[in-house]
Amino acid sequence: MKQSPFICACRLDGNVGGQSLSVDEAKRAWADRGTGFFLPLGFVTGLPGINEDLAAFWIVCVLLVGLGIGAWLLFRIKKWL
Repeated sequence: MKQSPFICACRLDGNVGGQSLSVDEAKRAWADRGTGFFLPLGFVTGLPGINEDLAAFWIVCVLLVGLGIGAWLLFRIKKWL
């Protein structure tokens, strides 16, 4: 089975992406990945004022689903999936 370059495995021994890391380095590596995911998501949801406008919520939901489908199609075309 071909492993995707985008997937990084972290085990209890601190092995992240094939590199042996200390516990602190492994925690920092996962914190960076979390920031890389949640920071843009917070920006996307905060920009249109989702807390105040129900239509903005549905617009963002549709855009994110479209983005996910587009990424999936791109990965299928490139044969990464």
